[in-house]
Amino acid sequence: SEPLGLEVCPRCGGTSSDAADTLVFIRRPIPSEKQHTVSDYLKTLLAGRAEDAAVEAVAAGHRALVRVPSDGAETVVRNLALRKVPAQAVHASRAWAPVPWRFYGMVGLVIGIGGAAGVMGLPIMLWMSPLVAGLLVLGAQVRLQRPVVAPLRRVSKLPTELEKKIVETFAQLPVGTARSLLADVIRIGQGIHTTLSASDSHAAALEQITDLIVRSCEVAIDLSDLDESLSRLARHREQLPRLSADWLEGVSRCERMRDALTQQLLEVMSLLGRLRGQTVESSAAREELAELIREVEAQVEAHLLAAREIEQLLDATDVMQESPAA
Repeated sequence: SEPLGLEVCPRCGGTSSDAADTLVFIRRPIPSEKQHTVSDYLKTLLAGRAEDAAVEAVAAGHRALVRVPSDGAETVVRNLALRKVPAQAVHASRAWAPVPWRFYGMVGLVIGIGGAAGVMGLPIMLWMSPLVAGLLVLGAQVRLQRPVVAPLRRVSKLPTELEKKIVETFAQLPVGTARSLLADVIRIGQGIHTTLSASDSHAAALEQITDLIVRSCEVAIDLSDLDESLSRLARHREQLPRLSADWLEGVSRCERMRDALTQQLLEVMSLLGRLRGQTVESSAAREELAELIREVEAQVEAHLLAAREIEQLLDATDVMQESPAA
């Protein structure tokens, strides 16, 4: 799901802003046979987007693969690990690309030849050769820290803060219902937002659409959390021979809350779809938006109660597992 149309998807932390402050490298040391496997995978992944020599440098850990915001860096590393590609994220201000040993040999040769020339009658070379060597190392770092994959520069259709909220949300969402529904909401919502932004007379409606998108991001996070927690409870249910009626009713209430959050996102998507071809500034549309925003806020508050109940259910499950006879 890539609702913002970015070169690097939001799940990997891609953004059009200047928030990308973390470099991702292949983790070293890496055995030669593993390096070939990583190189082959990256060549397939980056087909048509990077030269083979650049990919080889990335696979050897000598060049950055991608530059992403710190919020999405762990997701990138995790996704690469799932594909058997060992990676690490390093903040750009602390990054140091491992330069091939042969390069250091060349730098040492520059210093050695310069020193010999200085002793033999060119004193200026005694301080010029270390300076040249330093510039070579600095230039190499600038080159190697330039990532092979870079997001395309574009003019954002959404305000910076709103886009940042969307990107951060997608970076947290795993593949599933919540992520899919939110992607659809964003696709429709950003179109309406762009249309309203073209006129100063739509400021009030624009604020409502922005608020609705932000609230939808919160609902999606809550829905994803509920899905994960209910999956854990379902696994426990299979392991426990006996479950109390109160425990089962608690799970049922949480499932109803999950369904309510799913329905809420569907209603947001439905309303935005209807408004896309209408005048959003009309009083009827404004009132419908306001009512939906109130409903979304209520669902977010209700999820807090559901989250606490799930914690209690998980605690009770732990007790039952420790004392099967109970």
